[in-house]
Amino acid sequence: MPEPISKWQQTTSAGGNLLELFYNDTDRWAYTFQSYAFLSRMRAQLEAYEGSDDRCRMFERSIVSDREVFAVNCHEAGLMTDVEWEIYCDWHAWLLGAFPAAR
Repeated sequence: MPEPISKWQQTTSAGGNLLELFYNDTDRWAYTFQSYAFLSRMRAQLEAYEGSDDRCRMFERSIVSDREVFAVNCHEAGLMTDVEWEIYCDWHAWLLGAFPAAR
C-alpha cells in the first residue's frame, strides 16, 4: 500500500496542503507534518485490515519507520524542539499500545 500522500495534500476542507507547507517551511511545519504523517499511516494500516482475512500487507513505509527514521531525523536536525519530540514520542507510544495490531 502506498503512502497516503493525497491526505497530506488535502488536510483541510479548504484544501490545505500540509506536504507543501512542510517542504516550503520545514522549520515551522516539521512537528505538524510528522504528527499527521504518523496518524495517516496508522489509519491506513488499521483500515487495511478491517473486514479482511489477509494475514500480511505490504506498506511503502511503516509507522515504526515514521518514528525511528523520519521523526527522529527532524528532531536531530533541530526541526523539532525537545518538547515537540517528547509529545510526538508519547503520542506514538500510546497509539501503538492502544492498537497493537497496527504494528
